Amino acid sequence: MKPDVPDGHVMLRAVFDQVSLTMLLDTEPPSLSGDFGGWESLPVPRKRAVRYWAANPEAKLALPVILLKGATTVTDQVKRLQSIGTGTATPGGGFRGPRQLEVFGQVPPLPLTRWVIDDVSWGDSLYTNNRLIRQHLVITLGEPPDLDAIDVDKGGRSKYRTKNGKRVKHPTAKLLADETLQEFAARTLGNPTRWSEIAKLQKPPIKDPRKPGRPRMLKLPRA
Repeated sequence: MKPDVPDGHVMLRAVFDQVSLTMLLDTEPPSLSGDFGGWESLPVPRKRAVRYWAANPEAKLALPVILLKGATTVTDQVKRLQSIGTGTATPGGGFRGPRQLEVFGQVPPLPLTRWVIDDVSWGDSLYTNNRLIRQHLVITLGEPPDLDAIDVDKGGRSKYRTKNGKRVKHPTAKLLADETLQEFAARTLGNPTRWSEIAKLQKPPIKDPRKPGRPRMLKLPRA
């Protein structure tokens, strides 16, 4: 059900567990760049289809917002933002991948119904008596990694499938140019320390998480 969002505000709400945060929009309006590209499957004879990103650049939604002290403190709102930007909650209580979010409020027509937090840029802060009462920031949302290959059944169990319905072992996401494995883990899994899990899945395994790699598809942990 679509929530009621006050004028001049925007809400981010987690798809599965409904954790949400409503924020005041800044003077600069939300902006949409790129376009929905989606993941495609390239058939390979007698082998599993290769997944690849079909468009460049992908859709990005920039939300300039202000966190204000009200019923909850600005610090608590920052913690809530951090919580909805980490692991994805499933109906069964598990967590996997970056949390998929819905966006409501005064935003332009969107090409996607689900997003993940791609970046947060912190702006000016205002303190009174050493307490944070105002925080400006820009939240950039992007398309969830390999959304078509991830499905969740009614019991909350994760199922990874290609578009033709065949089961695959791991979801995948693209390593961007000049992106380290730690940055890749932070973007796709919401936690840079999980780089070692990603490294072990690759053939051959990646040894140095600080060394930028060439753009390519990498396997992601299943949970």
